[in-house]
Amino acid sequence: MTKKHDFLTDILELKKADIQVLYDTNGLDFYKLQAESCLELSSFYSSLATPGLSLIAEIKKASPSKGLINPNFEPEYLAKQFKSAGASVLSVLTESHYFKGDASYIAVAKDASELPVLRKDFFLDVIQVYEAKVLGSDAILLVLAILDDDTAQNLLNLAYDLGLDVLVEVHDGGEFERALSLDGVKMIGVNNRNLTHFNVDTRLAFNLKSQFESKLSSSHVLVAESGYSTAEEMVALERAGFSAVLIGEGLVTSPSLLSFFEPASSKL
Repeated sequence: MTKKHDFLTDILELKKADIQVLYDTNGLDFYKLQAESCLELSSFYSSLATPGLSLIAEIKKASPSKGLINPNFEPEYLAKQFKSAGASVLSVLTESHYFKGDASYIAVAKDASELPVLRKDFFLDVIQVYEAKVLGSDAILLVLAILDDDTAQNLLNLAYDLGLDVLVEVHDGGEFERALSLDGVKMIGVNNRNLTHFNVDTRLAFNLKSQFESKLSSSHVLVAESGYSTAEEMVALERAGFSAVLIGEGLVTSPSLLSFFEPASSKL
């Protein structure tokens, strides 16, 4: 049997090099100083903590497993399209090596849509959190699969201190348990995609929600991530009680999916 490629190991090695560049160029004190003068942010959490299923529309150019998924990639156009179609917030991929993202897309997406923006990247170090604030992010993603509990808590606390919301991402029951044990967690995302091989199982989100239902409070925002592409799946997620769904590739391959989230006024 051919061994599947371990994308995550490669991504993290490249990310550590990127972090070192941040320290070697501007340095931590630069980002701390810049963060002090940043404008007040929009509430990513409040935009999702509403009745019904909210859409986190992802601005995504490529993926490790499939390469380029959006050859006509225009972040400004996508941000406007997603807002008009009913997205509550945006997720912007900024990892440059495998996802072909760029930090500049955050400002582009915010200016075009005026929606709260999640910086989706692989956060390992405090300098990245400060940088996210300076770039205009309203929230960041913390992937528990790549963080120990102490680091995750420190990054979470710093994000809150800077006025950023945090989506804590899990991939299995053990990580879900860890997420619930972190102090102050308000948003948990279940990623159906295995980060080692990038295979997808859309049943995972439903299974973990059922497993941890009794430990979730009414204030928790639970997000289903990855692999969804049909309106029927949206109905099932809404009926199951998910607060939001994060969709990236599905909006490119199945643009009709956006009609599920269209504002009622646009359907008249």
